[in-house]
Amino acid sequence: MTLKNIKKSAAAAVLLALVLMLTACGDPGQTNNAAGNNSNTPGGNSAVPADPSNTVPTPGGNTNDVTDPDADLTPVERAYKHISEMCAALKDKGEGRIVLTKNITSRMSYTGGGPSYEESSSEVYDTSFYTDNSGRICFVRLIDRDGIGVYYGELQQDGVHYDYNLREHDDGTREWVEGPAYNGAVKLPALEALMLDPPEGLEIDNIIREGSSYKLILAKGFHRLLTEDSTVDPALYTLMDIGAVYSFDDKGELTGCTWTYTEAWGDGVASYRNVVKAEMKLDAEHEILPPTWFRDDTNYVRPEYADITETAREYHVNIPGKIIFDVRVPKIKDSLPGADGINKRIAEACEFDLTMDETSLKELDYEYYALRRTDYEVCRFGNFYEIIITAMDGMAYGSGTNVQYFVFVYDAVGSKEADAESFLQKMGYTKEAFLEAADADPEYETVTGKKLTEAFTYEELLERFYFDKDQNLIFVTDLTV
Repeated sequence: MTLKNIKKSAAAAVLLALVLMLTACGDPGQTNNAAGNNSNTPGGNSAVPADPSNTVPTPGGNTNDVTDPDADLTPVERAYKHISEMCAALKDKGEGRIVLTKNITSRMSYTGGGPSYEESSSEVYDTSFYTDNSGRICFVRLIDRDGIGVYYGELQQDGVHYDYNLREHDDGTREWVEGPAYNGAVKLPALEALMLDPPEGLEIDNIIREGSSYKLILAKGFHRLLTEDSTVDPALYTLMDIGAVYSFDDKGELTGCTWTYTEAWGDGVASYRNVVKAEMKLDAEHEILPPTWFRDDTNYVRPEYADITETAREYHVNIPGKIIFDVRVPKIKDSLPGADGINKRIAEACEFDLTMDETSLKELDYEYYALRRTDYEVCRFGNFYEIIITAMDGMAYGSGTNVQYFVFVYDAVGSKEADAESFLQKMGYTKEAFLEAADADPEYETVTGKKLTEAFTYEELLERFYFDKDQNLIFVTDLTV
């Protein structure tokens, strides 16, 4: 049955296209009733009653019977209206925490025979949302894939969506690293959005009352909404057993919903089938995570010897679709003798990082969403302080990176920048031992067929090494990442 009192919108079509790429699997034992009449299922469930003696809970615990202004609606339309009112109450509240558990069973079979493959996966999305003064939905979303823990996150704020990845350090600390961003984000993710805005324009076969829940039996309209705004060929794509359940408490307030369906498609080589169940529940026991959560949850402190070095500039800006610019540039403290010379060389090497701002970055001509991330660490070896600066250029989505290394050594006793040979001597290396270590580097010879001493002169190698915090000698080449 097409709900006559609900108009289908293009936005709903787009939303459902996204939803159906993510959700799954209905109840094959359900008896559909396209006419909206009462029907019984093997479990003893009954369709939403149409006689005046029956009532349907609404938000706040009130009841409405068929003699009210909704009397001209069919039982299915009347039940759908109540579902919409329950969702609207949560939307009007403007904040909440939704936990989505998505279970997927995937199966692939080759068209011409051969082995079949089946696997199961699960994902948990913990989303805290609120509404800003402009009426836009903002949220913090934590993602756990296959039970390995929360290593991914999302933040939506001021109409911009950001991705985050968790980086765990050897010292046990953690750091949330900001990734790509895009503009125009004003709604909840597609699945969670169904808790606030039930879809419009659906062809519903029936709505079944199951205790404190409504079960929607959906017809082919779901398939139509999926394919009309996507590249999916309707002739190759099939949706089956589509269903949804909205649950509420004894006060008529929404507590959760579950969307299920089975999808199948083929590409001529193999056929695919996914059975997905997406269960969402309101979490009223835990606090709503604030938009500063990723920053607050980061406890990693970048290494720095405050008596010798300090940060000359720390600047971060994420221009959606243009560039992520995240830089931290060091310098020797100005009060130390000999600081001017080494700081001048650092400034020359890091001129781009020290001078660019949001305005000048917007003027750059990139063919892709770029990433510039510059950082440094300081290693102390007696009176020698080694500053290692890494400047990475690449794509924000993680493909194709180029890393540059700049190494500067300050001799705190001599009050000057130490040259490479003095540093090697401090670390116990003669010229001969240094060259032997270069030839012993296995990676470069394996990839290029040449030893480092065959590819570079001694003077060139003096510009291509550093020591890590464990005093390991590292050579920097085009293979270094």
